[in-house]
Amino acid sequence: MRLIYYRSIFFAIFAILLFATISSASAGSLEVRSLNKPILNRLASTKDFYRSGNFHSLDSNYSSADEISISQNYVKEFESEGDSHWFKFNATSGKRYKISASVSGDADTYMYLYGNDGTTLLRENDDRDSNDGDQGSQIVWYTNVSGWHYIQILDAYNKSGSYTLRVDVLAQASNEPNDDFYLAEPINVSDQVSRILTPHGDWDYYKFNATEGKRYMIRTGPSTADTTLYLFNSSGQLLRENEDELWININYSGNIFSSIINWECTEPGTNEYYILVNSFFGYGGVNSLSYTLNITEINSSEDDVHEPNDDMTSAIPISADGTVYVSNFSTEHDHDFYVFDATNGTYYIIRTVNLSQSGADTEIRVYDENMTKIIHNDDYIEGCTVHKGGDLCASRVVFQATADAPYYVNINDKYGNYTINYTFYVEEAGRLEPYLIYPSSNRNVTRYGTFEFVAGVRCVGGACIDLTAILDPKSTREINKDVQESVHESIHEPKLDPADETTPENLSSRDKEIEYPDEDVIIVLKTPAYKDFSAKGIGIASIQEKVISELSESDFSVGYKFKTFPIISGNITKEGFEKLMKNDDVLSITPNRKFHAFLDESVPLIEADVLMTQEGLTGVGQTICVLDSGVDYNHSALGGAWGEVVIGGYDFVNNDNDPMDDNGHGTHVAGIIASIDSTYGGVSPGAKIAAVKVLDSEGDGTGIRTLQGIDWCIDNSATYNISVISMSLGSNQTYNNVDDCETDYYPIKEAVDSALSAGMVVVAASGNEGKTSGISSPACIGSVISVGSSTSTDTIASHTNRGDLLDLLAPGASIKSLKVGGGYVLSSGTSMAAPHVAGAIALLNEARGINMNKTEALSLLSESRVRISDGVREYPRINLVDSLVSFFTKEIIPEGSGIPFYTKTPNPVTYTYSECLGELLRGETCNVTWIVNTTGPLDSEWEFFVIFNSTTNAENQTSIVNITITDLTCIPSVTIAEPLSGDYTGLMNITVESLCETSDIPSVEYRLENGTNGAYVLLTQINYSHWIGSLDTSTFADGDYVLRVRSNSSVATSNTSENINLNFDNTAPIISVYSPVGTVTDKTV
Repeated sequence: MRLIYYRSIFFAIFAILLFATISSASAGSLEVRSLNKPILNRLASTKDFYRSGNFHSLDSNYSSADEISISQNYVKEFESEGDSHWFKFNATSGKRYKISASVSGDADTYMYLYGNDGTTLLRENDDRDSNDGDQGSQIVWYTNVSGWHYIQILDAYNKSGSYTLRVDVLAQASNEPNDDFYLAEPINVSDQVSRILTPHGDWDYYKFNATEGKRYMIRTGPSTADTTLYLFNSSGQLLRENEDELWININYSGNIFSSIINWECTEPGTNEYYILVNSFFGYGGVNSLSYTLNITEINSSEDDVHEPNDDMTSAIPISADGTVYVSNFSTEHDHDFYVFDATNGTYYIIRTVNLSQSGADTEIRVYDENMTKIIHNDDYIEGCTVHKGGDLCASRVVFQATADAPYYVNINDKYGNYTINYTFYVEEAGRLEPYLIYPSSNRNVTRYGTFEFVAGVRCVGGACIDLTAILDPKSTREINKDVQESVHESIHEPKLDPADETTPENLSSRDKEIEYPDEDVIIVLKTPAYKDFSAKGIGIASIQEKVISELSESDFSVGYKFKTFPIISGNITKEGFEKLMKNDDVLSITPNRKFHAFLDESVPLIEADVLMTQEGLTGVGQTICVLDSGVDYNHSALGGAWGEVVIGGYDFVNNDNDPMDDNGHGTHVAGIIASIDSTYGGVSPGAKIAAVKVLDSEGDGTGIRTLQGIDWCIDNSATYNISVISMSLGSNQTYNNVDDCETDYYPIKEAVDSALSAGMVVVAASGNEGKTSGISSPACIGSVISVGSSTSTDTIASHTNRGDLLDLLAPGASIKSLKVGGGYVLSSGTSMAAPHVAGAIALLNEARGINMNKTEALSLLSESRVRISDGVREYPRINLVDSLVSFFTKEIIPEGSGIPFYTKTPNPVTYTYSECLGELLRGETCNVTWIVNTTGPLDSEWEFFVIFNSTTNAENQTSIVNITITDLTCIPSVTIAEPLSGDYTGLMNITVESLCETSDIPSVEYRLENGTNGAYVLLTQINYSHWIGSLDTSTFADGDYVLRVRSNSSVATSNTSENINLNFDNTAPIISVYSPVGTVTDKTV
């Protein structure tokens, strides 16, 4: 059924309440009334398409309205979110006006028209769903009041875009004006009128006399319009509404867009009632949208004891305690109204049950006492499938009362059928009582094994609708929340030098075609087809030798053959270059580009000290590979000797095993990571350093040396447990696009990707040119975590390169760290920021017990309440307490993959996976099972619980059990609860439980063996702790059998159940009669 927007109904009420009824003697005068407070609140409640907080109240200031003239175009633009424009035009009494706003771009205007006091709402219009795709607005209005009229225009969705506003005087049309309540055209019962909605936005009002006790059918007939009908009493109270009675094609020659109201008058005497006809889409004029309207008197049925209950004024009082009421639709298109008293804040469930199965299709609408529709439901079971005892095409609504007040329930049949019987009830929504099933006590589970977690929920006191079950672990580890909560939570305004506000020129000089570089080159070869990392080196060496062998010694002088990725470097002649360009094994050839270095309060600033003092985390067991100018390993803050903090490395500048620093940059960086000084300690003082010298004494390097450094880190990662590569170096050229960066630095990208494949995270400084729309290489490579520099007051350091590719900020201004030869020195730059991140990753790796990959590391480090803006973009400044809390208070277990757990079954669980979660009636229960895989650190302990939510109840938590991850193995127990040994015929039930103390879900194999020859039938093989099934013994030959269950744990230990000896006998008995013999007559046998 097409979604229907019932906004026009509100428009009519506003118009009605604005004007007093005009006597025939004063038809030329008009009394204007302001909207009362309930109606104003009602208007606000209809703006559900506005973002929260951006609704524009109708009493906004109109005094600055722009004056506009008739028949002139005015172009305006929404300049910011929430922008609103006011206009005024001078109207003349007795004229009819068309006010239109046509849009461009993403604009979707919403228009209000106010009277000459600037506050009395006359009409509103959106038309946001019109068939012609125009998201503009249009109001047609007749006035008998001269003077200023005010227009307010805003965007329905707070988007940008422009519109053109125009006000025109319309020529008097036939049967117009009947645009408002006081201009209603008289119509008699049994009359039929033919009219045209013109132009777009036209409304037609009619009035007729109705008598108490009589029933009327009001309908629009065959038309080109999609009409909507509204019925009001003389006080302007809305009695009924109807749009698109789709069943009308049965009676009205295929017209499916007409409307019908079947209504019995209950007001004493004979009184005047009003009808509004408009188009669902607000159309009119352009396509001559015509319709017919007629009112006929019909007979009432005496079969319905509830009649008349056709509108709010005749609604039948009912209780909201779950009492079931029986009713029926007595006439065609009958609508039944009921009323109950609701309590503010309480959720209610209203449900129909269709007793007449054939063709019955009930609908429910709920209104407040102002006739504002709260909710509507048709066919809560998609496709009208049989559900809950054969109920077909029934309806159900769930809503929360917002006042201690009466609420009205309207029930009708979707297709206007009658002699339809139905039941319905209203009750307060039930509450949820969750419980744990398994495990019922604390358990150990095996790392990399699976276990089963089962919980259930009971619905008490009413029905519970649309439940969700969430498995939600939490570490038992306590985090220092007091310190965490002291973090300053804000977006810091930028404090930058004026020069930093300019957009840098693009320094890229990339050519469309590769030209011969008259210098050393880096050659990237195709990756060999070796997936196993241990065999990868063999494949790399093979393809390197193959390419080199196809060049002569005069063509190419080999500089370096990398071990862990398919790259070679060296000097090549033009002839050799041309040969390589034709070689299919060569992916790219790039020049050996230049790299250079990027030159006591920062550890507490990122709260690394909290992890040390409160959590005992120092980075123990972690090694950071520092690609820089080397490290002064003799510095006292690095242990005073080789092998203390600096445990390995290489010098690619001098090609030896002594990576001593002769510049100072690398020592300063290493100190930020791992200094053990009590005053100027590093971020991770328990970590080790692998010093790889790729920058010379001047702080300069090359692409080849950088590749050699990454290659060394990968090749030695297992030896030193290297988890992070830190590079405080890079190019002068900056990039704001990953593709451009990786094209120019393709060899570096290949090397970084290889490091990630080997289990490392690569961190690089963004550069110090102060560019606002680009960062340096290698930081700009997509698989690198790029780091910019922030100050001690949490502003962006003016030297920091930034832009779309910058991932994180870390302290990098005036950082005191180690000095070559001893002592300490202050330095500033993104070079100082990157090692803060490298050390932070080491701490988090230690906390997790498992090294993170790049995605995990960036996700955790981005979990910071400290966000710093440069006026264009907002960046997270790392805070380790926030990151640690984020990890140890995971919201839910992910599905498919994750650390420390992931589920093999859906999480959260909804009715699409577990049907009973769709609806629980009073007293019903629903149990949910998760299969959980364990990937977290050994000896970590986690609180496991389940949260059940429903439409009306949130955060209902089970009790907690503790799950501890261990590496213990076990022999699973196997228990066959049934069957017992014995004779069986027909179906035989089987119930088995197989458990491990540490691995709760073994692999269980069920065998039925022939007792004579030992041949077996594999009944099933599952991965569940508990299994209940049945076996049809009649499908087997009669005889002796043995039921045996074998269970394997996740760590390959196994056990076999005791034998259950069975005898299957399904052969029918043979009956023989031995006496009497022959024929016996009239005798008792």
